[in-house]
Amino acid sequence: MANRRSTTVVLFAWLVLLAGCGQVSKPIEEHDGFAPTGVATQALSWSIETLDGTDAPYAAVAMASGSDGIRHIAFVESVEDVLKYVSGHSGNWSDVETVGSAQDSYPSSASLSLAVDPDGVPRVAYFAEYGAPAYATRADGAWPITAEVVSPYASLISFAVDGNGVAHIVYLGSSGLQHVVQTSEGWSASTVFAGPAVGAISSGALALDSEGHPHVAVMWTEVTWPVFHLKLGYTEATFGDDGQITWPPLTVVDGDDDVTSAGFVSLALDGTDHPHIAYRSGSGDLKYLGYDGSGWGTPEVVDTGDSFAPSIALDSGGTPHVAYLVRPAGMAIEAVHYGVRGDTGWQTEGVDDAGDAESPALLVDAVGRPHISYAMEIGINRVLRYATVTSAPGDTTPPVITPNVLGTLGDNGWYVGDVGVTWSVVDDESDISSTSGCDAMSITNDTTGTTLTCTATSAGGTESQSVTIERDATAPVVRVNGVTDGATYAVGSVPAASCWTSDPTSGIADAATLSLTGGPTGAVTASCLGAKDVAGNTGSATVTYTVLEAVDPVAATESLIDDVDQLLTDGVLKAGQAKGLIKPLENALRSLSKDKPLDAWNQLGDFILKVTEKVPPLTEAQANELIASAEAIRAVLDGD
Repeated sequence: MANRRSTTVVLFAWLVLLAGCGQVSKPIEEHDGFAPTGVATQALSWSIETLDGTDAPYAAVAMASGSDGIRHIAFVESVEDVLKYVSGHSGNWSDVETVGSAQDSYPSSASLSLAVDPDGVPRVAYFAEYGAPAYATRADGAWPITAEVVSPYASLISFAVDGNGVAHIVYLGSSGLQHVVQTSEGWSASTVFAGPAVGAISSGALALDSEGHPHVAVMWTEVTWPVFHLKLGYTEATFGDDGQITWPPLTVVDGDDDVTSAGFVSLALDGTDHPHIAYRSGSGDLKYLGYDGSGWGTPEVVDTGDSFAPSIALDSGGTPHVAYLVRPAGMAIEAVHYGVRGDTGWQTEGVDDAGDAESPALLVDAVGRPHISYAMEIGINRVLRYATVTSAPGDTTPPVITPNVLGTLGDNGWYVGDVGVTWSVVDDESDISSTSGCDAMSITNDTTGTTLTCTATSAGGTESQSVTIERDATAPVVRVNGVTDGATYAVGSVPAASCWTSDPTSGIADAATLSLTGGPTGAVTASCLGAKDVAGNTGSATVTYTVLEAVDPVAATESLIDDVDQLLTDGVLKAGQAKGLIKPLENALRSLSKDKPLDAWNQLGDFILKVTEKVPPLTEAQANELIASAEAIRAVLDGD
């Protein structure tokens, strides 16, 4: 997977930060590189994709990559003044998203810069309306409607995010080259370079080292009339005890006299935080200059002729790579070229001369394979293109497949809710030629084990990875056995209560245990508590019943008849009403005399029903007292 070590790099005239997204709108083109005007090498095999295409010209492109190998690309359509974004990798790109309105009032990538923060979230700095530098972060899968304006009118922009997620921006304002850093109180500004007394700053680039300290490379023109002097300078910020940033004077590391064109610069830091710079000299040659820890080396010519818009990146071994534009002699287009520094010098080749290119942005992955994004006008079509080498030399390893499982994990590896599974398929040495079973999946039903398998093939071979999902989002089933919720029992006739626990998916880890509260007479609650399945779901069950004192059925029934007669005497009931209540009680006495307790139990139930029907004229308290007496007799009969 691509990994730019721990260094964050952003370039500002012709940007160099990396990564991409987009929707493939045209087939992938496969072709060999073509011989450039510089030092020729054995041509690499390039895969070129068109990620977006409209009739509006593209003027600025920025690319960055996170630790997951996903490429993020931002680009500006200069006619519609729209900033757009795509992400993905070769052959697998997202839909194109609109970030917001943007202006491209300045050359190429000088108006746009992209970085990926430590959490893999893309952020972009660009020129919004009226040329104000703006800043936006993609959050929750979308870009904000309104970007944050960093400063009033400015030009040229370079942007980076440090290891703590703090944003740094360098831009050219009214006070010269300015640096701003994001703080809890807003943006804190400092001046990097006020500029020459007579002349102008033409290009600048920002990079952050492993400690988050900003480094800046600048090209500017000083005028000693009638001679124009093009100079390349470099500086690294220092931090005081109070945390304030100060900028030492620029160290001039190269320059040309009597120039007629402005320079372009791109900056990257290696694993030891030493700077490496690619730039256009006053003669139009593309040059490289590096610092080895003891001093600056001798400027090296990468490519001769009309070469410009460099984007530099370093591979895992610290070797510099450059993507840039070349205006071939006698041609009205600017072609995309690529160079890498070898043991015998710079080796370069053409990448794409199908049209007039602009704003190349370079990424080099973990195995040294270059990835270039750029704008191109091909005939009447304006397109966003992405080029990468199809196979690194000696690719003998298959793709790396990693399952990404999102869900709430319970106990023992079981998920206790819906589960989403996606796959990361990466091969930094060659393109992924085919995949199977690697689409996103959701598991929304309980399962004792569903196995998903992703298979991918590259030039290095075929690899498969599987993941088994166990899902149990259902609580164990718990029942209270023996007693019935709402039932009435007589003392000595209460059934034995017990607990029953079951779980059909993950199984039982802990069975429910019985707890009794209340009693010995009156309301009693039987609770089955503490049930837990293997996945960690818990369950319980509770019933409440009534226990009454034991009574003599015959004597209690006779007493109940007396209670009804008393209600008649007191004038609560009329004669017909009292007779209707006494009749089922007399029937119950006859059944008891014949040793038919079940018949008596039913007849007492008839009495309870009639009492319910007599309310009113019975008060609720009177009715409840009669019903309780009848239920006490039934409780004894129920146990016979």
